[in-house]
Amino acid sequence: LPTISRLLSSSIILVLGFIAWHLVGGLNRFIRITASILSAAHPYYLFWPFYARPDFMALTFESAAAFFYISFMSLQRRAYFYGALILSYCAWSAKHSFILVALAICLHLLVSRKIRLLIIFAGGLSLLVAATLVIGGEHYRQAILFSQLSSTMGLQRSLVLLVRCVSRMPHIIMGLAMATALVGYAIKSRKVDEPDFFLALLLGLSFGLVLVSGGKSGADTNYYIPPAFYACIFISRRVAASLHSRPLAAALFAVLMASPLAYAWSTWPGIYRTRS
Repeated sequence: LPTISRLLSSSIILVLGFIAWHLVGGLNRFIRITASILSAAHPYYLFWPFYARPDFMALTFESAAAFFYISFMSLQRRAYFYGALILSYCAWSAKHSFILVALAICLHLLVSRKIRLLIIFAGGLSLLVAATLVIGGEHYRQAILFSQLSSTMGLQRSLVLLVRCVSRMPHIIMGLAMATALVGYAIKSRKVDEPDFFLALLLGLSFGLVLVSGGKSGADTNYYIPPAFYACIFISRRVAASLHSRPLAAALFAVLMASPLAYAWSTWPGIYRTRS
C-alpha cells in the first residue's frame, strides 16, 4: 500500500505538468514545455512528490480550478465557473490549507464588481465545506478546525524559512515584483478582467499566506511549493506575451531559468562536502 500511494502521488506530477501547459498558453512550444517542467517538477521540490502526502493532489486541483476560472474569464461560459467552484472544493478536501485559488477568485470577483457571482461562488463553496464538516462528525471537525490551535507561531521561524526557500527559488520574488507592477497598472487602467491580473492576485495571496503560516511550528519547505508553481506560470505567461520584443522575452526567460540554477549552486557544494 505505501508503494502504491507513492506511485499515485508521484504520477500526479504528470497531471500537474499537463495543467501547467494549458495555464501558460501561447504558441511557443519551447516556453510551454520549459514552464511545464519547471513548475511541476522544480528541483527544489526534492522528494515531496514521492511522499504519500496530499500537497500535490491539492495543488493539482487548485491549478485546475485556476485554469477553469481563466477559461470562464475568456469564454464567459458558466460551466467553467461552476467547474472552478467544484475544483476549489476538491482542493480544500485534499488539504484544508489549500484555499488560495478560492480566495483569489473571490478577490477578483470583488475587484471586478461582480457581486452576484461572488455571492454564488463564496456561498456555494461555504455550503459544500459546511456539509462536509457536518457529515464528517465530531472527530473530523476537531481534526480540521481545532487540531492546530496548540501550534506556536514565530517571526524568526517564518523569516528563516523565507530566506531558505527564496534563496533557492529566486523566481518567486521576481514574479512578485512583476505581479505587483501588473496589479497596479491593471487597477489604474481598469483592465482587471485579464487572466494575468487574476494570476498576479493568486501569486500575491499565495506568498502572503505562506509567509504567515511559515511561522507555525512544523512548517517546512513544502509550504513554498504553491507560490513557486504560480510564480513560474505567471512569469512564463509574461514571456509568451513579450515574444514581440526579443530582448524583453530573453530577460524574462533568464529570470525563469535563474531558479533551478540558484538551487543547483546552493545544493551541489553541500552534497560534495557531505560525500567527502
